[in-house]
Amino acid sequence: MDIVRSNDTVYVNNTNLTQLGSREEKPISSIAPPIVILILGTIGNGLALIFLHRLSGEHKWRVFYRFVLALTINDLLGIILTAPIGIARYASDFTFTFPPSLCDYVAFVQMFTILNSAFIVFSMSLDRFYAILFPVKYSFSAKERRAHALLILGGVVSLFVSSALHMAGRHARSFYPGSWCFVDFNSESWADRGISLVYALTGLIILFFVTVLNIAVIVTIFRQNFSKGNSTKRNTSSKKSTQMIVLLFAVVILFAICSFPLLVRLTLLTRLFSVWLKMF
Repeated sequence: MDIVRSNDTVYVNNTNLTQLGSREEKPISSIAPPIVILILGTIGNGLALIFLHRLSGEHKWRVFYRFVLALTINDLLGIILTAPIGIARYASDFTFTFPPSLCDYVAFVQMFTILNSAFIVFSMSLDRFYAILFPVKYSFSAKERRAHALLILGGVVSLFVSSALHMAGRHARSFYPGSWCFVDFNSESWADRGISLVYALTGLIILFFVTVLNIAVIVTIFRQNFSKGNSTKRNTSSKKSTQMIVLLFAVVILFAICSFPLLVRLTLLTRLFSVWLKMF
């Protein structure tokens, strides 16, 4: 994949680019996909919030559902705060180019949303891991306090990592077709390379632990289902536990499908990583 850089814009493409100050072929992209993403993302997350509220009498805002609420709000805000800006570029027939400050804003929101979502999914996985493998300790522990601490910690770390680009005095770059911005992972600057690698590796490490925790949960449930003498205890909480685990696995799979390719490509395309590989 070739990276083409103009003065203010980088496109992951070797054709169909629009450079500032020059007239070249415009990107060939339909406005339909970003509009569909905005509509589905808004409606989907909106319905999730409605269901969470209406079913609050049943789930009583247990810790797991607080994580689901946080994840839903995080994703909804990420879509609302960035999707209309990308659509504006499509609507202008690609004549509207993000100014540096707007590009920095879009990059920050997108970087924060992805990384904070990863932390929330990790918190959900850790909660189910603790509840399934150590049910007695989990029942008597300060679950709500721990959940809030995890959400705050994840938000702070995500905020710090996503803000590193701006704290270092660097600017984000827009990518083909100029409707989204991110850290310039192919930059000549060591600061950009380092931030790209730290961001990608942080996300990959979180996904690794999420995978390990959920494998442990699956193995434990499998063993419990085939053990003897647990039928009475299982029947009292199996329905609620099954609902949580099914929802958790759906969230984990969806998040991994959406974020894993981006994080891997960020890692592999970062020149700092390429230099490190050559050393070995």
